[in-house]
Amino acid sequence: MSIRGHIPLRRCLGCRSVKPQASLLRLAEGGDAGWRIDPERRLGGRGHYVCLSESCLARLLTQRTVRGMFFPSTIQQIRRMIKEQSEVEPS
Repeated sequence: MSIRGHIPLRRCLGCRSVKPQASLLRLAEGGDAGWRIDPERRLGGRGHYVCLSESCLARLLTQRTVRGMFFPSTIQQIRRMIKEQSEVEPS
């Protein structure tokens, strides 16, 4: 058994790869409010995860089943978070 304990894994909606939950961005379904970004992973409702990369988001938005799920404002927020994350992480 590892000293760190269990690391939750989640599947990205865009690239379908399985990664640690902490490295993915959670999107929570908010009913009438649509999908909301949940960086702290605390909001109620159905949650889906996406990688913090522009290519993964682009792949996600081309999927027919996902295309109409998000409001344009949510997509812009996700893009902004991806840009901020890429500026923080060393290349």
